Amino acid sequence: MATKQLIYVGTARTETGLRKEIVRTTEFPTHRRYGSKFFALTGPFKTIRGAKALVHYGHHDNPHIQHVSDAERIGLKYAAELKDMPEFSLSA
Repeated sequence: MATKQLIYVGTARTETGLRKEIVRTTEFPTHRRYGSKFFALTGPFKTIRGAKALVHYGHHDNPHIQHVSDAERIGLKYAAELKDMPEFSLSA
């Protein structure tokens, strides 16, 4: 049986702001494995679409995404827009 892939969104600090990136893993993410790259991981998400919604619409000033389930709901609503968006985002 294939191992289920877990989907998270990692947030990292850059010189110009924050970077959000989709992370796929088959094991529970730990600080030892991802702590040097990200200061926070959000998830797990049920779909890539939900993770992309958090990456592109889930900024600190968006009160509509407070939880993974909110991102999944918004991802379903804007699925056509999210389909071709990249799996990362940079914000100042």
